[in-house]
Amino acid sequence: RYDFHPLALEDLIQVPQRPKVDEYAQDSEHSYLSIIASAPWRHDGFLTSQQVSIFVGKSLIVSFQEHEDGLTDRIEDRLKIPNSRVRNSGPDFLMYCLLDNIVDRLFPILVELGDELEDLDEKVMDDPDAAQMRAIHQHKREMMMLRREVWPMREMLHTLRSSDHEVITSHTKPYLRDVYDHCIHIVDMMETFRDAISSILDIHMNMMSNRMNEVMKVLTIIATIFIPLSFLSGVFGMNFTSSLPGQEDPWSFTIFSVSCGILGLGMLSLFWWRKWL
Repeated sequence: RYDFHPLALEDLIQVPQRPKVDEYAQDSEHSYLSIIASAPWRHDGFLTSQQVSIFVGKSLIVSFQEHEDGLTDRIEDRLKIPNSRVRNSGPDFLMYCLLDNIVDRLFPILVELGDELEDLDEKVMDDPDAAQMRAIHQHKREMMMLRREVWPMREMLHTLRSSDHEVITSHTKPYLRDVYDHCIHIVDMMETFRDAISSILDIHMNMMSNRMNEVMKVLTIIATIFIPLSFLSGVFGMNFTSSLPGQEDPWSFTIFSVSCGILGLGMLSLFWWRKWL
C-alpha cells in the first residue's frame, strides 16, 4: 500500500535492530524516513525491551511495536482531543511525540533503579550476604542492557535533529532537540548509576573480606593460645613416672590446670594490650 523499501521492511521484521534512521525516496515527491527505536520497559522488577519502527512521510506516519504495553496510550488520548496540537500538526510532530514518549519512559525506570541502589547500599554496609551479590549483578546486567539500548538512541536522535530532510519541518526541530537533551540527561544518569553499582560491588567485596579477616583473626588467636597448652599437655602426658616432676603429687593436676588457665589469660591480656583484639 505504501511501497516501503524492502530493506526497511526487513529491519521491521527481523528484530532486534540497532536504533537508527534511514532516508528513502520512491521519487522526488514521495520520500520518507525509516526510524528504528528501542523502548525499554521495567515490569515486576524485570527489564525488557522492544523495537519500535516508525515510517514518516509528508502526509503519513506508520508505527509498529512488538508488544502492547501502553506505549502509545497517552498519545492516543491526545489524538482524541479535537483541538490538540498533535491532531492539528503534521506527521513529523506525531513522530516527535512517539520518540518523546519512548525517552520519557526511561526516567521512571532510572528513578526506580536509583532507589533500589540506595537500599542495596545501606544493606551492604549493614550486613553483606550472597543475596546482595546476586542483586548487584542483576542491576549491573540491567544497566548494561539500558546502555546498549540508549546510546544508539542518542545517535539516532542527533541525526534527526540535525537532518535537513523535507519531512521534518522547522516547527518540529526544536522539539527534537528537546528529546535529544532528555536522552543526554538519561545517559548521564546511567553513567552515575553505573559508577554507583561498581562502588557498591567494591564495598560488598571489602566488607566480605573484612568479615573473613575477623573470623581468621579469632581462629588464629584461639590456635595461638592452645599451642603452648598443647605442648604442656603433651609433655606431661608422656609415660614417664619417675623422671617427670609432680607425677606422684595429688595436687599436680590442679596445679597444671591452674597454670594453663593463667597462661591462656596472660596471652589474651597480651593480645589486648597489643590491640590485636
